[in-house]
Amino acid sequence: MSKTIIEWRKAREEEGMCSGSINHILLKFDGSTSGGNPGTGGCGVVCYDNEDEFMVDESSCVVPRKPIFEGSRHLGRVSSNVAEYYGVIFGLRSLLQDYPILVFDLTIRGDSELIIRQLMGTYKVESSCLLPLYHVTMGLIKQIVGRVTFEHIPREQNRRADQLAKHGATTRAPLGHSLVFYPSLMGLLEGSINGRRVVVGNDAGSAALTPEVLFDATTILETFGSSALEKLKNPGKTTKVQGKVDFTVLGILSFPVTFTVTFANGPVQLTIPDVVVVDFLPYDVQLSVDHPQVKDTGYSISSADGMKFKSSSVPRRFQDHPYWNDRSIFVAFM
Repeated sequence: MSKTIIEWRKAREEEGMCSGSINHILLKFDGSTSGGNPGTGGCGVVCYDNEDEFMVDESSCVVPRKPIFEGSRHLGRVSSNVAEYYGVIFGLRSLLQDYPILVFDLTIRGDSELIIRQLMGTYKVESSCLLPLYHVTMGLIKQIVGRVTFEHIPREQNRRADQLAKHGATTRAPLGHSLVFYPSLMGLLEGSINGRRVVVGNDAGSAALTPEVLFDATTILETFGSSALEKLKNPGKTTKVQGKVDFTVLGILSFPVTFTVTFANGPVQLTIPDVVVVDFLPYDVQLSVDHPQVKDTGYSISSADGMKFKSSSVPRRFQDHPYWNDRSIFVAFM
């Protein structure tokens, strides 16, 4: 497991190689996919406590600095551009977790011209898959107390982050840290949030192994606006995912969500305080029968027997989701 920034700093202080404060941090990121694009994703990040990753030693030789942090994360099934965004998100969350009140300038470097230009504001984010990730990233950048700059670099200057990203895409992480949901064999449910129709899936008819309620990131963006994604809370550990259809958790909403779901017994209003936001669900909401608010209603969560999931039952933007070709869903924390 990768060391935290604090652990790196402590080790360097013991070696007498680290000053007492950090004025400038360099963050280099990359994303990778295995088995095609889209494919099984990974992201990597390496951080230095100087805007230059090289230094001159006592022999007047140019040598690489030791990073204050480096690490990789395994993602769900993503495109290469999505994996790149997760690299930035992972790096920023790592910095903010270990240095929540430190004032420093930050340089972000990557070999994806698209992502760098979008973060600079020179390219417009037109992809519906990238837009939620962009807003999450900008929310993290706003928490940096200092100047933030972006630089596009050639791939050969980003080798360590690339190695870490490929490691994340191809290496299995410990089991037991993933959210696991099985698709309902009983059908979809109708719902509404703020008067907006949503499609709700559930895990009736199979084992509900975790009691979370998942929301699609684009659904959150369209319903509550970009500020909801910018203020997402860190979901904690990033873990290995299993299965043919993998998702990656973006974060936890900072406010409860109230919405109406029409169960077999009739409509009921639910207020969920711990909504988990996922980058791309196959429908708007995944509702677990084991969630306390659902249990307390006393309503039956399943609809008529024999009804199967149909992609035509969901809005057009969900219909090409690989979920519809598989019978199990695994969700990984980001």
